Amino acid sequence: MADKKVLPELAAFIKKKLKSGYPQGELTNDLLKEGYSQDEINQALLATSSEVTEEGRFPLWLVFSAGLLVLGITLILVDITWLTRYKWYCFAIGIIGVGRWIVIQQEQKKG
Repeated sequence: MADKKVLPELAAFIKKKLKSGYPQGELTNDLLKEGYSQDEINQALLATSSEVTEEGRFPLWLVFSAGLLVLGITLILVDITWLTRYKWYCFAIGIIGVGRWIVIQQEQKKG
């Protein structure tokens, strides 16, 4: 089994190589030649695959907030009789959610 210090370094190395377009099969063979076990390589690949799939995803609350913001703006611009009383609620909830996401992104860049 991999040493706890080796696995994150190995995972970072694998992630960097895969992002640069290095084939996974060749990378696995190279790492086996360097002395890593198949189990260590599989654990590192699993760790990198879970990281890669999370990148680029938006939280559900953000998608919902953005949808409400668009709906609110649409209702403000287009007068639909039975929905006009909800336009400011949709707009306000949407702007709060999107604003929260912007603040979270700024905090992540700082920290």
